[in-house]
Amino acid sequence: MVATGEDARLLSAYRSGDAAAFEAVFRRHYQPVLRLATRRLNERTTAEEIAQESFIRLIAAATTRNISSPGAYVRQVAHNLCTDFLRSRRLALAPLNDVHPDPAPSPLDSQLTDQLREQVHMALERLKPKQRKALVLWGFEHRSYNEVGEALGVSQRAAEGLIARARQRFRTEYERCVKSEDVTPSSKESSTMVALAAV
Repeated sequence: MVATGEDARLLSAYRSGDAAAFEAVFRRHYQPVLRLATRRLNERTTAEEIAQESFIRLIAAATTRNISSPGAYVRQVAHNLCTDFLRSRRLALAPLNDVHPDPAPSPLDSQLTDQLREQVHMALERLKPKQRKALVLWGFEHRSYNEVGEALGVSQRAAEGLIARARQRFRTEYERCVKSEDVTPSSKESSTMVALAAV
């Protein structure tokens, strides 16, 4: 593909060793990409990470081929990353459907064993009440960090820290439940629970 346009010229200059050329592309397109990700996720911190990752991938792609429309390229990458993030969070938190029942259960949840669901509930019960509520709000109800903070009466930054600690504590307690029953989850179940703690 033959590169055209000012952005493509700047990328060509970047491949030739002009670092400032890529900075110009970044300044031109970063805010639109960030707005796109923020609208999709309703979560500023993750949106910023995705916007930055989009430009990292643009750098990688630009070193091997011409890209005719860098702006369109990073927007598409950001869109795909947002879709992957939302999908992974839905799948990772499917076991929480039993905590807050959904009239249309996830297909993944129907595949989980009764024993696994019991272990999930036991692990959740061992969380501090505020941590458990934060995890359910953020995970199952898909609330943003800011919305979780408002529901719990804390700042957005405090909510982010609370959720991070809740995920870490949940993983620890879940692993204890599994060990205490001397049960080894299937590969699908194991990856689901690891994702819950690491999303």
